[in-house]
Amino acid sequence: MALHLLVTKHLERELVNQIMGSNENRLVRMLEESPSVASKRAKLDGSIKKLKECKEILAQIIDQTHHQS
Repeated sequence: MALHLLVTKHLERELVNQIMGSNENRLVRMLEESPSVASKRAKLDGSIKKLKECKEILAQIIDQTHHQS
C-alpha cells in the first residue's frame, strides 16, 4: 500500500477517535442545534408562515378584482 494511503487511513482513524472520543456525548453536542440558531430558525418559521398568509390574502384580492371586471 502506498505511503499516502497509509497516512490517509491513519488520519481518518485519528479524526474519528477525536470526534467520537471516549465520550460519545461530544458527538451529540456537536450535532445539537445552538440556542441562537434555534431562535433564528423559529423567527424565520414565523416569517414564512406570515408570508404564506399574505400570499393567500393577495390571491383572494386579485381574484375578487378579476371577478369584478
